[in-house]
Amino acid sequence: MARCNIRRTDVSYWYSIFITMNGKFLTGVAAVAFSVAAGISGCGSASEITPQAQSAIVAGRIVNLTDSSSHVFTAIDCNPWSRGGRHAVIVDSAGYFKTTVNMLFGHNFTVYYDGNFLCSYAEPGDSIFMEIDAKHPEKGASYGGSNAPLNNEYGKAYGRLFGSFWSNNLASPTAPVEEFMSIFKQKLETRYNKISAYSDSAGLSPECTDLMRRTALFSLANAAMDYRGSSPMEALDFFADPIFGLDNDSNAREMMFPYHLSAYLNRLEEAIEPSSTAAFADSIAARHPRSLNRDIMLALLRERENSSYRIPSELFADTAIYHALYPDQYATYLPTDDMRHAGIYRFDNGELKSCGDVSLTELIKKDYSGKTVYLDLWATWCGPCRVSHASLPEVADFFADNDKIVFMTVAMKSNMDLWKKLIGDMPTNCHSYIVTSDDATEVIMSAYNMDGFPKYLIVGPDGKIIDNDPPRPNSPAIFDTLTEILRQQ
Repeated sequence: MARCNIRRTDVSYWYSIFITMNGKFLTGVAAVAFSVAAGISGCGSASEITPQAQSAIVAGRIVNLTDSSSHVFTAIDCNPWSRGGRHAVIVDSAGYFKTTVNMLFGHNFTVYYDGNFLCSYAEPGDSIFMEIDAKHPEKGASYGGSNAPLNNEYGKAYGRLFGSFWSNNLASPTAPVEEFMSIFKQKLETRYNKISAYSDSAGLSPECTDLMRRTALFSLANAAMDYRGSSPMEALDFFADPIFGLDNDSNAREMMFPYHLSAYLNRLEEAIEPSSTAAFADSIAARHPRSLNRDIMLALLRERENSSYRIPSELFADTAIYHALYPDQYATYLPTDDMRHAGIYRFDNGELKSCGDVSLTELIKKDYSGKTVYLDLWATWCGPCRVSHASLPEVADFFADNDKIVFMTVAMKSNMDLWKKLIGDMPTNCHSYIVTSDDATEVIMSAYNMDGFPKYLIVGPDGKIIDNDPPRPNSPAIFDTLTEILRQQ
């Protein structure tokens, strides 16, 4: 897909044509005018600025921006094939931003700004404009551009009701499926009633009401992901229940739906015990008709299995999803779109020292040039991170006599005091860093294709990424993996 960096004046121009004299958003003609204007102003043809069929543009302005405001805007597309799915951009001094999200089919997605999560909806090829007040980001956004009417009412409904969709009071995860499902349906009905009452009072469109119901269903289903019943088959009965519509492609409009499909696949695997990834893919194809939902299941299988097996293209209904899973090239070098900032600190000889105005990529290249780097990106609140991190000193100590390798841990979105406690006394070849800026964290997570924590990488002496998904420190395989990499150097 052709990419183009829009200068600030170009985005400002788009903003100006999206707003009429009385401050209301324009659509249609304004979007066309933006494409033409962007082409004239040095970005090439208008088609280079128009979002492609597999993406959507998200742009807009943060109003009432001050020096103390957050200056990073992040869109999170929630697709299992996005390899991170976070698209963080710097908000310029005038408050404008623009990014692109992967969008192979229409669904809602998350926007993160200054500690607040907002929810929007997009279709492939959409151009969405958002306006957020830096003083009150918790109040949501005003929308223009594609799907503006839906987004304006859905954004408000989501902000008003979403907090009531979650539940920690379901039945025991080992309860009989009939008991568990009965309680689940009672709580779901309560949520549906809240949506209906709000819909009637706010005059929501049927489309918005339908999307809110799917959001409620799969948010509650997310709280039930630990259900195991008394056997794998009983657990499978719950996750495959008709209420979840596993073969209803309309459910894919809700970004939480793939999480339910992932839980379903976990229980299916436990129930049928496939002999290989190929056998599991064939079993999915046999159970579910060729459809968008089956494509999502196969995508989830590909991402979680991490095997060399290539799922046959003929099993997919949409070849675009197949090609998203198996692109011709993967990024093999450290990202260059990581931003410089003063928010990275290193714990050195019992003291916290600033790394200066530097990006994470620059830090790795500057301090560890010519060495293999095992990179651990983690968070102190993340359980799996802490389990793996506890084994890192043992791994680092194993390679202590080999000056070709260093271990680098970078904590983000973490508590400083807890971080200092958890890193303890590391071997001299294991260096601990923390990122204190939330804006910097968002940019790092976007640049390094992180959809969550933890994330591990092995970087070669030349800055080339050797392994995008190496064994974790608590995996016995880590010793052989690193030994073989060092042997080949």
